[in-house]
Amino acid sequence: MPVLGHTFYKENRTATVDEIIQLLTPLIQHAIRVFGTDRIMFASNYPMDKPNARLTDLIQAYIKMIEPYGSEALQAIFRQNAIHFYQLDIN
Repeated sequence: MPVLGHTFYKENRTATVDEIIQLLTPLIQHAIRVFGTDRIMFASNYPMDKPNARLTDLIQAYIKMIEPYGSEALQAIFRQNAIHFYQLDIN
């Protein structure tokens, strides 16, 4: 998430949820448009991004950006795609 880090590191503050959404929505929309919700999974750059944003704010921002695509997209991006990709046995 270089956009987020470079923007707020210089200002010596953490980003708000709304600022994260404003900066990253075009990137998320592009990724979903190109790859679809079944080929994307949530990941973070923590703890490296700790100076730029709180992890809970990042997660909340991603949820808000993905919500318009529906609950199946949220489940896929935050859970199912990782289970499938890493071949996890979740029982």
